[in-house]
Amino acid sequence: MATTDFLALWGILEERLGSLMMSIAGLPDIRRESIRDYIDHNEFGIAFEELIDTISDMELLLNQEQRQEMAHLASLVALPPSVLAPLKQ
Repeated sequence: MATTDFLALWGILEERLGSLMMSIAGLPDIRRESIRDYIDHNEFGIAFEELIDTISDMELLLNQEQRQEMAHLASLVALPPSVLAPLKQ
């Protein structure tokens, strides 16, 4: 993959992961800051996994749109769909 492709992907991940995180009600500010720090350092896989862990640990519910975005982002960061298993239905 060319450098420009990576830069484009990083831009998409930064925007969409950040937007998703902000749309989830009940996410503590300290966790948002931690996830944002990973995003700012292009550690999207770690940010995504921390988001999943936080949602799961706090038993937060996602709406259908958020669940679809989680599945799409998982594919963009090359994580298997099973990574979403801890999320409540």
